Amino acid sequence: MGYSSFYNDLNVLDEEAQAFLLDCEESHSHLERVSNLIVGFETPYGMEMLATVHWVAKEDPQAAIDCDRAIELVQEWSERKRNIFKVSHLRTAWNHLHKHNWLTATNT
Repeated sequence: MGYSSFYNDLNVLDEEAQAFLLDCEESHSHLERVSNLIVGFETPYGMEMLATVHWVAKEDPQAAIDCDRAIELVQEWSERKRNIFKVSHLRTAWNHLHKHNWLTATNT
């Protein structure tokens, strides 16, 4: 398979995905919400950090209302996460998730 064929296949898949999404209004609102959330966090580092903070907040309701608790849980998760995520960055991610209403005590 050459590059031309590969990109043609991607274009076909993109068109099929777009057609599918046109029929699903609920998907539009979910995708728009995610798209708004990730602005400024588009790098692999930023995406992993947002996902990690969101995950700990869903697993521990206290982390959804207490940034320091969320940071503590991320740092306990693994040595790798403790080493790569700066506390100030985690705080920024938590505040961003909170501002965009992704952190709730009911874990939605």
